[in-house]
Amino acid sequence: MKNLITSLSTLLLLFQVFAQDVDFNNYKPLKATGELPKTFGLTYAERVAEASFQNLDLSGEERQYFIERKSYSIDQLLHSGLVVYGDPLTEHIKEVASKILFNDTALFNDLSFYTFRTNEANAFVTSDGEVFVTIGLISQLTSDYELAFVLSHEISHYVENHNVEGFRKEIEIEESINGNNFDKQIRALKAYSKQHEIEADELGLKRYLEAGFPLEELVNVFDILAYSYLPIDEVAFDKSYISGENAFIHESLMPTDINEIEFDEDYDDTYHSHPNISKRKDNFDEELLEKYMDFEPEQKRSFNADDFTKIRRMARYERVNNWLYHSDFSNAIYEIYILETKYGSSYTFDWMKALCWTNIAVHASQGSKRDLYSDLDEIQGESYTVHHLMKEMSKDQLVVMAMRNLIDIHNKYPEDKGIELVYKNTVKQLARRFKSLDEFYYDKITVNDSTGEATEAADVEAFMDEDSEEFKALNKYEKIKQKKINAKYAKGVDGSLEGAALDSTEFHLFALKDVANNDEFLKLFNEQQDIVDEDKYDDDEEEKPSVDKLVFVEPLASVVKRRRFSYERNEEVRRNLGDAVVGSAQSLGYQTELLSKYNMLSLGTEGYNSKAMFLRYFYMYSDASINDLISPDFLELEEYKSGSANTNIVFAYVDYNNKRKYDLMVFAFAFDLETNTLMEIEVDTYKQYPHIPVLKLAYFYAFENFGKTEEE
Repeated sequence: MKNLITSLSTLLLLFQVFAQDVDFNNYKPLKATGELPKTFGLTYAERVAEASFQNLDLSGEERQYFIERKSYSIDQLLHSGLVVYGDPLTEHIKEVASKILFNDTALFNDLSFYTFRTNEANAFVTSDGEVFVTIGLISQLTSDYELAFVLSHEISHYVENHNVEGFRKEIEIEESINGNNFDKQIRALKAYSKQHEIEADELGLKRYLEAGFPLEELVNVFDILAYSYLPIDEVAFDKSYISGENAFIHESLMPTDINEIEFDEDYDDTYHSHPNISKRKDNFDEELLEKYMDFEPEQKRSFNADDFTKIRRMARYERVNNWLYHSDFSNAIYEIYILETKYGSSYTFDWMKALCWTNIAVHASQGSKRDLYSDLDEIQGESYTVHHLMKEMSKDQLVVMAMRNLIDIHNKYPEDKGIELVYKNTVKQLARRFKSLDEFYYDKITVNDSTGEATEAADVEAFMDEDSEEFKALNKYEKIKQKKINAKYAKGVDGSLEGAALDSTEFHLFALKDVANNDEFLKLFNEQQDIVDEDKYDDDEEEKPSVDKLVFVEPLASVVKRRRFSYERNEEVRRNLGDAVVGSAQSLGYQTELLSKYNMLSLGTEGYNSKAMFLRYFYMYSDASINDLISPDFLELEEYKSGSANTNIVFAYVDYNNKRKYDLMVFAFAFDLETNTLMEIEVDTYKQYPHIPVLKLAYFYAFENFGKTEEE
C-alpha cells in the first residue's frame, strides 16, 4: 500500500507540473517551484547536528572533520543560486528514479533530486542522499534509458557509502605515505576513486536491468559522456545567421578550415577521479555485457520517448541561458542556430539572440574582445566558425553586427517592451564606439559579400560639387547631409561609387544603410550619445541617483585564524555579517531586505528564486569594468523593479586572516537595478577581528554615502 501511495503521489505531482504545457515559443527560464525543501533552511550548525546521528563508520577526529567538511560543502552547493527544485526537469528526474527504485520505496524516500545549472555533463550524489543532475547532462543524452543508468550509477555510490569510504581512504593514504610526497598521495587516492566508479557502473547496470529496462539502449552511453564537451549537435554554420539579410560578413574573415573532432578515449587518467572512457567502455563491453547479456527481468519496462524529448528540449534552451549567464556568447549563438535550424524561428530564439547580441555589444564597446571567444586551439567541430568570426571581427564590427541583429529583431516586434529596452541598450553601445553615424553608408547600394565590390543603384542620391552654386544655395542642414553623401562618393573613382571595393575592415559600414540616415534612429542614437557622455563624468563630481532600498544577497565570509580555516567560526561571522549590514543600512535610513540562507525558511521559494536570480546577475558582472549587461532573468528583474523603490543589490564579503598586515578586509559590491550598472565598490581594511560592532561600523562607513547627493 505504501508503494502505491508513493507512486500515486509522484504521478499527481508530474501531472501538476505538466498540466500547463511548456510554451516553447515564449520560453521562460527555469525556477524553483513548490515548498522550500527542508535542507535549504538548515544552518551549518543544524546540518552538523543532524549528521552526528548518522552511522558513518568513522571515529574520533576523522568523523568530526568529515561531518564539518561535507556539511559546509553541501551548504555552499545548495546556496550557490544554481540549484533548482520542483521544476519540470527535476520532477522528470524524480520520475525516472522512481522507476529505477520501483521495488525500494524506502531508498527512494531517502534520496532527494535536484537540477544543477551548469553545461558540464555531470551527475553526483552527496553522502546525505542529495542527487544532482546537470542541465548539461540532460541536454546531451538521447533517451531516458541513459538517464536511468546514470541515476542508478549515482544511487549505487550512495548505497555503497562511497563518499565516506573515499574520505577514510584519503586519511589512510595521508598517514601511510611518509613526508610531503603529495604526488604519490594523489595518485593513490585517485586509483581508489576509480575502483568506486567501476563498482558503481556494475551495480548501477544491475539495478537498471532489474528494474526491467533493456540493455541495448545503453550502447552509446559512454560515447555521450566522452563527447559531452561538444555542443548539442554538429551543424555547419551559415555566416549569414550573424549578418542577416541586410548586411554581410566579408569572406576573408571566414576560416579556411575547422578543427576536426578528436578525442583520445585512452587519455592518461592518473590524476582523475574517474577511469578514462576507454577503460570504462572496455569494462562495460567485455565484463558487464557478457555477464548480463542473458538477464531476464521479472517485468520489462519502457519510457515514453515524447516525454524525454520535451525535457531535453527544455534543457537545451536552458543551456543557452547558461552560456549567457557566463558570457560565453560564441557557444550561445551556435546553439541558438542549431535549435532554430531544428525547430524553426520563434520569439524565444529572437529573444535569446537579442540578449546575446546586446551583451556582445557591451563587451566589445566596454571590455575585452577576448572575452567573446574561446581559445581556437581548444575548439573542435562546426562551432569553430563562430569562435573564429568573433576573434577576427574588430570591436567596431561586432558592435555594428549586434546593432544589425537588434534592428531586425526590433522590426519584427515593434511593440514588445522587452525587445525595445534591449534595442536601446544596443544603440547605447553603438554610441560608445561611434561619435556619429556619418561614416556609415546610407545610400541604396548593394555589395558582393565575397569581393566587397559596391554597385551604385539607379536612384542613388547624387554627388554635388561643393563649389557649385547649387550647393551654395542649400541651407545649413541640407549642406551637412550633402557633405555626408559626398564623403561616400570619395570612396569611388572619379566621383562614382561604381566599382568601389571595400577591404575586410569596412564591410560593416554598409550594415546600417537602411537606418543610418533615418530621422527616428538618428534621434535615438543622439539620445544615447548624450547618456554615454554623461556617464563619463569624473567620479569626484558624480551626482549619484538616489537610492532608497538596499537588498543584501547571501553575505559571505572567509575566516582564517592561525593559518587554519574554521568552518564553525566562518559560519558565525557570516551570520553576524548579515545582521550587521542590515543594521548599518537601517540606521542610515535605507529600506532593507536580506536574502540569506539564514532566513530562507521565512522567505520560502519566492525568496529563494530572488536570491538565485541576483546571484546569477552577480556572476555575469564579475568584470567590474563593464556596465549594461542584460541577464536572461531580465523580465523577472523588471518585474521585481516595478514593485520596489530605487534599489541597489549589495553583495557583502569579509575576509579575515590574522597573519596579514591588516587582518580584516571588508568589501561591498553594489548594482543599481535602475541603470543596470555597477554603482559602488567599497573596500576597507581593519586590524581587528570581525565581531558584530566592528562589522556594523565598517559597513556604516561603506553605506554612508551610498546614493546620497551633496544636498542630502
